[in-house]
Amino acid sequence: MEDITKDVERKIWTADQLLLQMSKIKKKSESLSPEEKGRIPTFSGDWSEEGATRYLKEMEKAVEDPIKYKNKARLEGIGMKTDMVSDDILGDTLGIDEILRLSHELKNINESISEILITEAILASWLKEGTDSTKEKLEGIVRAKPAFKRVLESGVDKKFKSELVRRSIIDVTFLSKAEDAIAKFTNLRDYEVVLEYDSDFAKLCQSLGEASTKIQQIQQIYGISEAEIKNLINGKALLDAVELLANMDKEYAERKKKLLEEWNMYASTLKSFGEEVLEPLESLQELEKAIENLRNRCLEYLGESGLKLLKFLKGEGEFPANVGMEEIKKALESLRPFFFKALREEE
Repeated sequence: MEDITKDVERKIWTADQLLLQMSKIKKKSESLSPEEKGRIPTFSGDWSEEGATRYLKEMEKAVEDPIKYKNKARLEGIGMKTDMVSDDILGDTLGIDEILRLSHELKNINESISEILITEAILASWLKEGTDSTKEKLEGIVRAKPAFKRVLESGVDKKFKSELVRRSIIDVTFLSKAEDAIAKFTNLRDYEVVLEYDSDFAKLCQSLGEASTKIQQIQQIYGISEAEIKNLINGKALLDAVELLANMDKEYAERKKKLLEEWNMYASTLKSFGEEVLEPLESLQELEKAIENLRNRCLEYLGESGLKLLKFLKGEGEFPANVGMEEIKKALESLRPFFFKALREEE
């Protein structure tokens, strides 16, 4: 019984304190304008001690500093959480005006930008540093409207696009990387590569870059057609496509190396006879044609037996069978300028 009495007495004392506090707040509120009084929050919580105490604290803020309370309410009106915003910043009405104006402008550009700013607490974190720096960042986004529009209107994976926009909001200089990633994504999709974003942003961007570089390299260095590349990687997952392209690049590099060795053999032979030889072409098909042309020109000097003998001496073929001594002599006489030139170069 004694414990109950003490508990009741404590609650009565607490109620008296709360009523006294409310009375003081009410008296202070008399000096407020009708507009400021209208912003005083109404009680909508539970009638527990905790609920009543929390309401009085909120009510006191509205009465003690109506300007800061108004600015707080305005920021919360756009969905922003103001827990991390200091009183000094809340007191900067002109700064808050600009932040809200720019937020409204961004919403008109695209609601996705405003949504990310609010839901990701990006705007709130910026405001911790002050209204001036926040205004500067928001203005940067507004100025980059065309680039943001291109990113938002691209047909890439929805989650991937959202991440590109989020990173670009945080740092507008990222927009160039975002557009580059979109271009690579779109290009690979044209090759019918299966593109899925599994939240590993860095890995996806790296794979997009590797695949795009390999495709460009295979086309430019070896002259392989889009159709041939597409036939290799269509329907493949991105990581598998990257591996296939790397193997394709390796295979063509080895093939080109052998073709260049053959080209050098014919070219050096013709040069020893004083012939002019143009530099080898890039594509494999053009290189093969150039080699055939050089081979035919070498045949004019060496004949078939001489050409076979040259390949044998360079370790690129078997000794020509069924070749008589006279043919060998004739072939060696034809090759004499080649060996003479080679010896002079070694001296």
